[in-house]
Amino acid sequence: MHYVDASAVDAGANPRSVYSRAYYAAYNASKAVRYVVRGFVSLRGDDHKKVADLPGNFPDVDSWVSKLPLLYEHRLRADYDNWSDTSAENVLAPADCLAIAAAFLNAAEQFLLLDYGLKV
Repeated sequence: MHYVDASAVDAGANPRSVYSRAYYAAYNASKAVRYVVRGFVSLRGDDHKKVADLPGNFPDVDSWVSKLPLLYEHRLRADYDNWSDTSAENVLAPADCLAIAAAFLNAAEQFLLLDYGLKV
């Protein structure tokens, strides 16, 4: 649902919403993968820094280990920082974050289907 929300937003008018929703789409997919593989996740929302803590057999894991924390950083600036001072610190455009989230959702879905037989 977060991805649907992010893709429906006018990124030019509301970039902060795209950054936030794109991250949460990836975060929830990561959480699902971590739950299926490890059997537990925190339900208190205190595991955002674990977004890239993926199993070693996750497809292209090294790439995700660098991309997912970038989404988290952009989300933090979008949700909490003084946007006029920090938006220039973003290295990714909203569309880039949306594309990363979409690719990660696809990778997570394929991983869960092929390795665990779970249809998302």
